[in-house]
Amino acid sequence: MRDYYLNNEFRRYHDCRTVSNSNGYCRMFHEFYSECFYSDSKNESILNPTGLKNMIRKKFYPTMQHDSHEFLMHVLSQLQDEETPVSDKKFDGDVTPENQHRTMEQIYNEYFDCNPSLIDSLYTGI
Repeated sequence: MRDYYLNNEFRRYHDCRTVSNSNGYCRMFHEFYSECFYSDSKNESILNPTGLKNMIRKKFYPTMQHDSHEFLMHVLSQLQDEETPVSDKKFDGDVTPENQHRTMEQIYNEYFDCNPSLIDSLYTGI
């Protein structure tokens, strides 16, 4: 995940319409990872993730109680939506008797054809 954002691979979705029609979280993760891994260790600069914090803060209000699972699911969902192109291809996970000729591998591959985001490839499984 780190290398994906450090190497600007997320930019491949900037020219197409995505589910969220935004790339704010992807850009903020790129900036955050760049600051973490490209800073000069001798400089001893302080890590300041203000941009990422401000973006996430729009969802999590300080007067309400939230947990780490809610935070993680929100961030992963936003990243996924920013990298999932809108297309006519829809995943059909139908495994009714008339569709039993498909193997789990075929269904798995169909899913990734429709959902090509990094989040799907890292965190989706069967």
